[in-house]
Formats: sequence, C-alpha cells, structure tokens
Amino acid sequence: MPYLTTLDPVAYPFQYSSPKSDYLTRFREMYGLDQVIAQETTDLGRARALCQWVHFRLEHDGHKRFESQDPFAILKAAMLGQQVQCVEFGLVLAAAFNAVGIPARPFT
Repeated sequence: MPYLTTLDPVAYPFQYSSPKSDYLTRFREMYGLDQVIAQETTDLGRARALCQWVHFRLEHDGHKRFESQDPFAILKAAMLGQQVQCVEFGLVLAAAFNAVGIPARPFT
C-alpha cells in the first residue's frame, strides 16, 4: 500500500490544560520543575531535562500495571519504592511537559 502524499483534509484539534491551571501549577511547584529546566534555553533542552527527571524518579516493572493514572499518585508510590510500567512514565512525563508549557498528551 503506498503512503499518502497529501495532507489529511480533516483537522484534529487537541486541547491541552493550561500550565497555569491549579493542578499543573501545583505539580510544577511541588516538584520544582522550574529549577529542573532553569538552565535550558530550548524546548528540546527542557524536554531532555524533564525526561531525565522522570527517569530518575521511577523504577520500571513491566509486569504489574499501576492502579492510578494520576501523576501525583504515581510519584508518591515511586517515592515509597513501588515500581511502575512504561505507561506510568508517560503519564508523569506528559504532566511535567504540560506543567512547563510544552504541549503533550500521554498515549495510553
């Protein structure tokens, strides 16, 4: 099957929470995300810094899905030593991106 060479005529609008929303402001402030990205001058640099931030806070276990999709709950459980699956890494990372103004959505 050949690849399409024209743009899809249908627009797919996505809605993202504002980084100024109460939830994302609390997330950004509670975890010091402004400091995590403070030295970065590009969105790519900020994205890299946030990826590292998430990577060093979560431990992977590919066998048991976490019971919540809330980034706060995931990070709290990780602080208590619980392991999570890849999907939880994505949920926390998407929240971190949105909290600093980089539009993202998790794929679950």
